Amino acid sequence: MAQVDPNLEAMPNYRGQEFSIIRQGLRNGFQETDDQVVVRLIAAWESDRDARVAAWNAQREAEDRAAEDLEQERRFIQEQEELAAAEEAEHLRVEAEKKKPKMSTIVPGTSVPDSLTLPPSQFALQKLATFDYVELWYFTPAGCADAAKYHSKSQADNTFGISKLDDHLTVRSIASVRASKNVVPDSDLSFSDFIHARNGFLNYAKKANWPNDNLNALAKFFWYIENHPRLKLPLGEKTVLTYAARVRLDWHREIKATNKPYDISLINHQLMSTISDEIRILDEERTKNLVCLFLAPSLPLLTFVPPFLIQSGHGYPLAKPAQPLPHPPPAQPHPTCNRANSPPCSLRLAIVPTPLPAPCAWQSRHQSQPPLPPHIDA
Repeated sequence: MAQVDPNLEAMPNYRGQEFSIIRQGLRNGFQETDDQVVVRLIAAWESDRDARVAAWNAQREAEDRAAEDLEQERRFIQEQEELAAAEEAEHLRVEAEKKKPKMSTIVPGTSVPDSLTLPPSQFALQKLATFDYVELWYFTPAGCADAAKYHSKSQADNTFGISKLDDHLTVRSIASVRASKNVVPDSDLSFSDFIHARNGFLNYAKKANWPNDNLNALAKFFWYIENHPRLKLPLGEKTVLTYAARVRLDWHREIKATNKPYDISLINHQLMSTISDEIRILDEERTKNLVCLFLAPSLPLLTFVPPFLIQSGHGYPLAKPAQPLPHPPPAQPHPTCNRANSPPCSLRLAIVPTPLPAPCAWQSRHQSQPPLPPHIDA
C-alpha cells in the first residue's frame, strides 16, 4: 500500500460524536473535564504526526540521495561513453589521415633528373610490406619495365581484387595482388640480373621498414653468393642461384611461421653440394636427351658435330665427331637411343665425357667465411 504524506493529514475533530466514548473514558480515567480531554487528544495526535513527518522526510531524503547518486553514475557513464566515442573518432581520423595520399612540397630550383628510374610493381612492393617472398625478377630492369605497363594507366588503380592477409580477406588494388605472367624464377635469372636485382630488393626492403638485423643478414647472404668459389666451376652459376632461390624462399616461410628464424647469411655447404649434384644430374640427362634427338634414323651420315654440341653453355666440350668413315657402315641401332623397334641409325657420334676439376679447398667444412660486407644503416 502506498504511503501517504503525513504533512497533508488533517487533524481529527476530537469534539465530534465519534470520539465521545474516548473522551468519556479519558474523563473517568484522568478525572478531567471534556476540554482537558480534547486538549490531551490533540497533543497526542500532533506528537504522533510530528514523528511520522520526521520519518517521512528522512525517507524522502534517502530516496533523493539515492536517485541523485544514480543520476551522477548515469552521467558519468554517459560522459565516459562520449569520451570513448570521441577518442575512437579521433583515432579513425588519424588513421584515415595516414592513409590519405600525401603530396610533398617541391624544392625550388631543382631540375628533372637525367634518367628516370622505373619502380617495381605494386605486387612486389606489397609482398615486401607483408614480409612475404617475392621473386628478384621484379627488381630487374625487365621486371620494372613490365610493371610500367600497368603504372602508366590511370585506370589501373580503380580495379580491385581480394587478397588474404593474416587469415583475413581484404580488398586491394588489382595491381597489388596480381603477379606478372612474365616473372622469371630466381634460379633461372642470369647472374648479372641477380646482382642488379639484389640492389633494388634491399633498397625497397629498407623502405618497407624491415628490421636492420634481417637486412644485414640478407646483405651478407647476397655478398657470399656473389663471391662464392663454386662460381668458377662448371654449372656454378646455376648451382648458387638455385641455392639462393630455395634458401630465401624457406627463410621467408620461417619468418612468417616462427619467432626465431635462422641466420640466412650462414652458407650451408652441405646443402650447396647436394644442389650441385642435383644440377649436374639434370644437366647430364638434358645432354643425353639432346644427343638422342640428333641421332634420328632419318638423318644422313655426318662426319662432323654441330658447334652447339661441341661447346656447351658451361665452357667445356660436350662431344666430338668420330673419325670419318671411308664408306658408310651397315646401319645398326644406336645404343643410346633406347628404342626397341626404331629403324637403324645412320649418324655416328662419339660422346667424350669431360672430367670435372679436382675438388677445391672451399668444399671443406672448415672453410672460413669471406670478409663481411658493410652493414645496412637504419
